[in-house]
Amino acid sequence: MSGNRILVAGHDWGGLNLLAPLLRKWTASGRFAPSFIGVPEVRRQLAQRVPGLTIASASEMLTDPGIGDIASFDLIAERALREARYDLLLCGTSLHAALERRLILAARAAGLRSISFCDMPWALTERFHNGDGWSVPDVLWMTNEPARAQAAAVDWPRPISIEVIGNPLLGEIAQQRRPLAAAGQNFRFISEPVSIEFPGVGLNEFELAATFVSAVRAAGFDAPIIVRPHPIETKGRWNEWIAAHAGDRVALDTLPVTEAIADSRVAVGICSILLAEMAVSGVQAAALQPRDIDPSYFCVPFADYGVAQIADGASLLAWLKSGASRMPMGLGDRDLQAVETATRRVQAILDETRAVSAATHSAN
Repeated sequence: MSGNRILVAGHDWGGLNLLAPLLRKWTASGRFAPSFIGVPEVRRQLAQRVPGLTIASASEMLTDPGIGDIASFDLIAERALREARYDLLLCGTSLHAALERRLILAARAAGLRSISFCDMPWALTERFHNGDGWSVPDVLWMTNEPARAQAAAVDWPRPISIEVIGNPLLGEIAQQRRPLAAAGQNFRFISEPVSIEFPGVGLNEFELAATFVSAVRAAGFDAPIIVRPHPIETKGRWNEWIAAHAGDRVALDTLPVTEAIADSRVAVGICSILLAEMAVSGVQAAALQPRDIDPSYFCVPFADYGVAQIADGASLLAWLKSGASRMPMGLGDRDLQAVETATRRVQAILDETRAVSAATHSAN
C-alpha cells in the first residue's frame, strides 16, 4: 500500500455522498489505500456503506460535541498526518464543521497536496473561509461545468486548479440500477433547512411541505405522505408540523436512503441532490423553485437528471395529475465515468508529486 495512501475526511453528507463511491471502488480494488477520518456517527455510517474501510487512528480523538473545537482539530490534524506517511488528502466540503478546513491547512504546512470535492456551488466561499481566514486546497473538484464556472468566479487568495469530475453517486446508481422504484407507493417531501441555514433566500421548507400535501390530496391521491428531513434538521420542529397535519396522513421518514428511494412513488423537494437520486432510480421527482427566489440557490442542474422544476402550487397539482414517466433517467458519460475520472486524476496527482520530489532530491 506504500505510495498510495490517501487520508480522506468529511462531515457533511453532500460531500460524503460523492466520496463514498470512490472509497468503495478503491477499497475493493486495492488501487489506493484510503483511510477515513471523521466524527463517530459519520464513521459508523460510512463504514456501513464502504465495506472494509480503514479508519485513521486519529479519529479516536474526535467527538460529536467537539465538532467546533478548532484547537482540538488542529491537534488531530497534526497527529493524523504524523502517524502515517500519506500521499494525498481528499476532503468533502462542509459548511459548518471545521475538520476539513483544518486538515487542508495542516496538509499544506506539511507539504501534502489536497483535493476537495464539492457537491454544489451554493455558499461556496463559506466552505473554505471563516473567521480564521481561508483554507484553500490545491485542487477543487466540481460535479458539472456550471458549478466549475461559479467556483472559478471566486476571488481565491492563491492559485487553485478547478476540475469537473461528474457525480460519482448518480453514476453508480445509474450503472447498478438500484433500486428501480417501480413498486414504490408513498409520496415523499425531501426537506432541507433553508429557512434556518439561509433565511435570506426567502424560502420556508414547512410552507412548501404544506403546499405538497395540499397538492397530493387535491390530485386525488390518498397514499401516505412521508417527510424526510435533512440530516442536520431538528426533528422536533417536524414532529410539531406533523402533529398540526394529523388529518393528512403524514409521517416522518425512518428508512435509510436506499430503502426510502425504493419506497417512493413521487418525491418533491427544493434543491436536494436526493431528488436527482430519486429520478435516476425511476421515481417521479420535482423541485419546488418559486420564480421570485434568488435563482443562485437552485444550483443543482435538475434538468440533466429528469427532475421537474415547478414554480407554484397550481403547477405542482398539474404535474401530479399528469403522471410523468417513472423510467430511470439516462445519464451522460460525465456522471457514468465519474469514478474512473476521479481515479485517473488522483493517480496523475500522485505521479506529479513523486516526479517533483524525485527532481528536488536529485538537485540536492
